[in-house]
Amino acid sequence: MSRSLTSGKKIILRKHDSIGLNEAQDDEEYLLNCFVDLGDLDQIKAFQSKRCLILGRTGVGKTALITKLKDEKQEKVIIIDPEALAMRHISNSTIINYLVELDIDLNTFFKLLWRHEICVEIFTRHVKAVSETDHSNFIDMVKYHFKKNNPKHLKALEYLEQWKDTFWKTNDSHVSKMIEKTENRVGASLGMDAAGLQSKIKGRMELSREQIQEIKQRGQSIVNDVQMKEVMGLLDMLDDFIEYHKVKYYIVVDRLDEKWVGNDIRYKLIKSLIETLRDLNRLQNIKPLATLRYDLIGRVFDISKDSGFQEEKYSSLFLNIRWNRAQLIKLIDERINYQFKHRYSKRTRLSYKDILPNEVLGTSTIDYIIDRTLMRPRDVIEFVNFCIECAIEENDGVIRESTIIEAEERYSRSRLDSLYYEWFSDYPGLKQLISLLKNKKDKLTVKDINKDAVMTLCRKYNDNPPKTDIDTEDSTIRFVKDVLEDRMDSSEFIKRVLLILFRVSLIGIKKGNKTRWSTEVSPKIEWDDIDDSALIEIHPCYRKALGVAE
Repeated sequence: MSRSLTSGKKIILRKHDSIGLNEAQDDEEYLLNCFVDLGDLDQIKAFQSKRCLILGRTGVGKTALITKLKDEKQEKVIIIDPEALAMRHISNSTIINYLVELDIDLNTFFKLLWRHEICVEIFTRHVKAVSETDHSNFIDMVKYHFKKNNPKHLKALEYLEQWKDTFWKTNDSHVSKMIEKTENRVGASLGMDAAGLQSKIKGRMELSREQIQEIKQRGQSIVNDVQMKEVMGLLDMLDDFIEYHKVKYYIVVDRLDEKWVGNDIRYKLIKSLIETLRDLNRLQNIKPLATLRYDLIGRVFDISKDSGFQEEKYSSLFLNIRWNRAQLIKLIDERINYQFKHRYSKRTRLSYKDILPNEVLGTSTIDYIIDRTLMRPRDVIEFVNFCIECAIEENDGVIRESTIIEAEERYSRSRLDSLYYEWFSDYPGLKQLISLLKNKKDKLTVKDINKDAVMTLCRKYNDNPPKTDIDTEDSTIRFVKDVLEDRMDSSEFIKRVLLILFRVSLIGIKKGNKTRWSTEVSPKIEWDDIDDSALIEIHPCYRKALGVAE
């Protein structure tokens, strides 16, 4: 660890000083100049590595990895933004949504959309065409090359010919055209055009049970009949063609965590994307990558269990992003050195020792800070930035023990607000549930949670239920009603709440000698683990915001 450059004297902080921004997409300067490699970058760069699904919680550094890859590989990295893909056309399609409502399996169709989009993106990047003529000339060249050298690609060439007019247009054009084609086929199979079918679906009452069953049967048949082999053959052909030109491409699907379509459709699209990643992994010159939060992929697996879509079948694709204490300290040092080195002529590197006091409340300052994080870069960056902000407000610009204690108050409130936002889709009433732990001790048992407080919470929750997304159901409201209607006792409700709070990392649960946290590897807690002997520990990150006594 680097020694203090200032020999005990701390750097005087100035207005606007910081060690970067919390959000990776807004923090490219620090991200690239202060990048700490955990060994994951080599995995995503290596074409022989099959780890292509980059997993981690919000703020753990998934976007940072992609930004670094793009910086190193430049034009060979193709970023696919689901929102820009105009997948909203799926959500807006009356016919597609009706097929979902009829429980028709659209997985094959959704996989076709992803594969088709990847083909389009590679063509666009490889050809660098700006007009239909450019693309047409290139496609003619590809057809000539493979008809002469590799007849196995004839089917792929037919698919390319069929869709060539979409390969130079915007994402919006080719996605909407594929959806439109499917809608027309479903309508035609029932003896009407798409507009007529849409009208009948909107009318609902005009459709007999027999007609609905016919739509279901024909719709499933049409979905199953999409040109999956042809588009996969096109990817094989592309793989051969770019190998001929000694080129390799990374295809990255990012920002899946954002609300780019309604949840029901989004989970199905993510499932089909994961299957697509696995299928594309066998290609030699095209490497597929995607980033996902743990909670989101967990939701996809939970929803898809009945279809045989099981986590263990895909675990070989996972690249889990996890940080240890030494790596987080290195991250802080790199950012402090980058921010303040220009103020000093000496060559010694700056570190956290040059701005932070040695101890806080008898604990090493750096340990005090990291203990109050979920072992993520975003947390340590935000905490140190709050320390800098408070020091500047105290006029002399020096971080003292009292500065860190004040900064912790702001940091803890900010992290708790972020927790509500991060888990809103799953638990829109999380804020109300967490109120059960307000002003408690940092360690408690199930018995320490007052049953009268549970009844008060349930009444308030029922009288004023939290707002949810349009397509999101609040599962907690069922448990609340069960308590109020005497179908569930308070103890069972408390256990259900504690399982939720464990999942979101607000609490750890101690059985035996070890406290388990959901941020650890394989941290599962079972129902029976939360009994009267279990010790509940509120994470230090949130204690100040909850008024928890240590």
